[in-house]
Amino acid sequence: MKNFRSLFILILAASFLMSCNPLKKMQTTANLVKYEVTPKVLETHAGSINVTIKGTYPANYFDKKATLTATPVLTYTGGESVFEKVQVLQGESVQANNKVVAYSGGDFTYTATVPYKENLKVSELMLRVKAERKGKFLDFEPVKLADGVIATSTLVEKHGKPASMKDNYVRITPEQFVADINYLINSSEIRNSELKAEDIKLLKEYIASVTADPAKQLKNTVVSSYASPDGAFDLNDKLSGKRGTSADKYIKKEFSKVEAAKASNFFETKTTAEDWDGFKTEVEKSSMQDKELILRVLSMYSDPDVREKEIKNMSAAFEALKTDILPRLRRSKMMVNADKIGRSDEQILAQMKADPKVLSLEEMLYSGTLTKDLNEPRQNR
Repeated sequence: MKNFRSLFILILAASFLMSCNPLKKMQTTANLVKYEVTPKVLETHAGSINVTIKGTYPANYFDKKATLTATPVLTYTGGESVFEKVQVLQGESVQANNKVVAYSGGDFTYTATVPYKENLKVSELMLRVKAERKGKFLDFEPVKLADGVIATSTLVEKHGKPASMKDNYVRITPEQFVADINYLINSSEIRNSELKAEDIKLLKEYIASVTADPAKQLKNTVVSSYASPDGAFDLNDKLSGKRGTSADKYIKKEFSKVEAAKASNFFETKTTAEDWDGFKTEVEKSSMQDKELILRVLSMYSDPDVREKEIKNMSAAFEALKTDILPRLRRSKMMVNADKIGRSDEQILAQMKADPKVLSLEEMLYSGTLTKDLNEPRQNR
């Protein structure tokens, strides 16, 4: 009971002292004052930082005989920048010409500018408040209002410089589409299953799309036919030739209604009796157990008959070759070559004037080489 009475007396005494010191009361309850800053993160424009602060005082806060001086300050590591303009507020009973804040509540709006400098890029906007009443003064705790400073506008001034770039514009870009026809061993007959394969389907679509596209132009078609390097050379030579004939017949049929294919040099046929290069490539890509040994044989012997004999002596390895490698070499490779034609010089210049966003970067850069007329608008060059 005695402790409770003592606590009550202390609270009563504190309240009495507070009532006797209005400035202390305003300092202690300063957290009731609300501030709104625009912008929320300060920015610099044209070398200046503009800020607007709105303060709102609640009822029963602002003593009628008190005067408050509010000073915005931008603080940074190693220093600060003080706004020259300060905001002076006074209670209802003060005889002066400052902004009056009633005891029942009120607000103020402060707008000012401070010059931007590099140190302010990382800073804080603080509000320092000093109170005065009947010749007595009291400093309040500084209040943080905002962060600063977004200085994007200074980057161009500091770092901007004209840049010259060489264009890599290429008006004609080669294209190629490749599809394979695979054959059974010792056969040159094209199976229906091969004609239904995905790459053959895409080949037909490619031919149709290029034919219909005015920005593309067919150049030629090359058919390369091969035999796998097992068996007698003479037999493989004849076999690759027959495969070339069947593939050539097929591809010509696909181009039968294409005007560009009527040129005398549009179709080209090549044959390879024993595809040792393809054999080596497929072995290198494989996960065969003895592939290093097979590749060593290929590097040691240049005679195709000796190569074949040595590889066949490795019976286990040769079995894997028969099932995994050699079937892929019995093929005809059909290569359709075309050119993608870009915009002409006249078209590029016209598009730059109409809507340059449609052009690629390389076309824009190239357009700068097409005119030396200084009267051309800068954005169109």
